[in-house]
Amino acid sequence: MNQSLLEKAEHYFQAGNPDAALTACSTYLETQPADHRAHQVMALIRHETGNSTSALVHISRAIELCPDTPDYHANHGAILHAGGDTEGALAAYQRAREAGPSMGGIDHAIGHLLFALDRPGEAADAYRLALGTTPDDAVLHLNLGEALRGHGDHHGAIDSFRKSIALAPNIADSHYNLAVILHETAAFAAARTSLIEAIRLSPGIAVYHIALGKAELALGNRAAADIAFRTALQLDPVGETYNLAETTSDIEAALGKGNLPRADQRCRFAEAELPAGPWWPYLRAEIASRLNMNTEALQWLKNATDAIAHCAPAQFPALESNIAALRAKLADAPPPRAAPTPCYLLIKCWGYGFWSDVSHVLSSLLLAEMTRRTPVLHWGSNSYYTDAPDRDAFKNFYQPLNALTVDDIAASGYDYFPTKWHAGNLTEEGIDIWFGEGSRQSGIYFMNRPEQVVVSDFYTQLAELLTWLNPEHELYGMDVGEAYYTLYRKYFKLQPDIQQEVDSFVALNFGDRPTVGVHIRNIDKSGENDRFAEDQAQIMPTVETLLEKNPALQVFLLTDATEALNTWRQRFGDRVFNADCARTSSSVPLTWRDDVGSHSRLGAEVIKDTYAAAACDQFVGLGCSNVAGMVTTLKRWRPEDLHVIGDISLLRENWLLHDW
Repeated sequence: MNQSLLEKAEHYFQAGNPDAALTACSTYLETQPADHRAHQVMALIRHETGNSTSALVHISRAIELCPDTPDYHANHGAILHAGGDTEGALAAYQRAREAGPSMGGIDHAIGHLLFALDRPGEAADAYRLALGTTPDDAVLHLNLGEALRGHGDHHGAIDSFRKSIALAPNIADSHYNLAVILHETAAFAAARTSLIEAIRLSPGIAVYHIALGKAELALGNRAAADIAFRTALQLDPVGETYNLAETTSDIEAALGKGNLPRADQRCRFAEAELPAGPWWPYLRAEIASRLNMNTEALQWLKNATDAIAHCAPAQFPALESNIAALRAKLADAPPPRAAPTPCYLLIKCWGYGFWSDVSHVLSSLLLAEMTRRTPVLHWGSNSYYTDAPDRDAFKNFYQPLNALTVDDIAASGYDYFPTKWHAGNLTEEGIDIWFGEGSRQSGIYFMNRPEQVVVSDFYTQLAELLTWLNPEHELYGMDVGEAYYTLYRKYFKLQPDIQQEVDSFVALNFGDRPTVGVHIRNIDKSGENDRFAEDQAQIMPTVETLLEKNPALQVFLLTDATEALNTWRQRFGDRVFNADCARTSSSVPLTWRDDVGSHSRLGAEVIKDTYAAAACDQFVGLGCSNVAGMVTTLKRWRPEDLHVIGDISLLRENWLLHDW
């Protein structure tokens, strides 16, 4: 009788009648409260009817009564996952796997959860285990490709996507994902081909058309790109695909707080995602108007109007009204007061790593060009690379750009911006850098100032400036890497003694033998990169692969870590050579220590290692290190000779600088 009730409950549940199943199972449990199978059935019924609390109580009781049943742990995981507890669901699925290693589908589910938890390397391992059971599962290969892409393994991802397509050619997402990674590896024509196939299979997905537009742009096909972007807008005019509401809300919130760099940054990222969108140029016009850049604001408004005309004008009545209102406001605005002549940009030291300091100077020099100001450099007491805090440390390493010093602009009765500066404190450091009046001053704040002296003491990013360039400027249209290369060659000339040291080292050690430069960063960098250990572990295998292809390669090792030098010498012997420089076995950076001798010498050693690495035939390093980033910009490398693991942070925009 009772057993018949449980069987009826299961039958009703499978037949789609949860109410009858609930009645039968409840009656059964009244007389058989210790039946683990009944608790399992009740958990499924409660889960189906939306009572997750009761479902968890019953599945937990089933596991308590019979802990070695894989299905119970798997169902526990499914209930937790549906309730948003991804970590708990993962643990439950892993217990299911331990209880039944051959349980079908469990590794696939584990992979999904690991990927959702931003653990793509582990997700890839789980998907590989799943493929061991079902090697012809096209969706599994697709998922593996996504995980490998997230893990930074582009070649593995491409291979997985192609296997998915070979097994099931009609899965549009496989073609799309293959296209995305082909685009990331600069195979734009191949990306376009894959996107055309994805769109043939699923023509109504806006993101496919957006990706096709980006590929056409990369190939120089502006007209074809416009068609693709217009199609995307017509398919998704309210912006669900590209988070329009959230993005515009973020931008407007930043504008409301006066955080113009953040608003501008969000506009640029949005424009990169959907170049044809009319919202971004309108919002950038708003930013320009608040900077008293009326000419630029009017140009952005024209761009917004043109974008609307190219799309579907009837879709944007509210935006057109906003454009008209801002245009009228600009027409009534008084002309901005021009800066007097002469006018100056004081570029102070950022006060972090050597190449970070250089990068701030480089961006600020572009800002000086854009604002027609004479640059005045001063690396003061906040430089980690000075032994004389009262002197300009920049001149220890580079030839001066001009004869001007900070004293020249502190003694002439000038006015200053931001207002925290005056003639008596220009050499002081740490004045309201992150908080307070005049803090976090992005380069765009200096675009149209009437003061004779403006002071840049907060990190200015090159990407902030490039899209504000006049079309006649030599850098107009360049990406960050190419602009960095051009500006560095234009402005930065090493002091003769440092240049001689670099040249002598290269002449003595390189000769005609092919060389791979390898940068191993000390562990102090791990605090800035959650994947530091994982990424750094990829360096030696990468070098071993290069050495297998070319046994004649020698290895120039640049590192500030004593342990790394010893490890690489033990592994590769006389093939490894290095420069003499200060190293550490501590997690405390050398620049923070007082026992390293000359801090100016530390800067010279950074330059020497970086320039020598750029003289190599190939280079391997971590993108999170600015040394590696600088190596990539000192010359025009062939793509196949650069093996940088992770994004190049020196060239990537930092979202935290203006996150307030």
